[in-house]
Amino acid sequence: MGMSYQIDEQQQCIFVRLHEEITEWSLWAGLEQLWNDPKFQSHFARLLDGTGVRVAAVKPEFIEAVARDFRSKTGGKLALVAGDSPTMYDFFVRYRDSLALPDCRVFKRVEEAISWLGITR
Repeated sequence: MGMSYQIDEQQQCIFVRLHEEITEWSLWAGLEQLWNDPKFQSHFARLLDGTGVRVAAVKPEFIEAVARDFRSKTGGKLALVAGDSPTMYDFFVRYRDSLALPDCRVFKRVEEAISWLGITR
């Protein structure tokens, strides 16, 4: 399935959900769709929810490349939610470290991320 998103203009937040199996192709296609969405604003906060991922077929080099491309498209806080999955935790830590942004954190629970972002769901 890959990725889906919702842009909440009122809260100035982009909610991204990663689903079931993520591949390099599904992530890139989803990100291209997001970045080309007319409602996309680079200063909006983002919540990436990876708790629904069962298989992550993505190489570390790809994660780093996406982070480099994404760095220029972000200005707001970024919350990454890994849940209890060690695979998603490692995925998001690599992504966070490659982004090198001051307001980027990895969480286990969506509720913690929402609180940190200062938004409602």
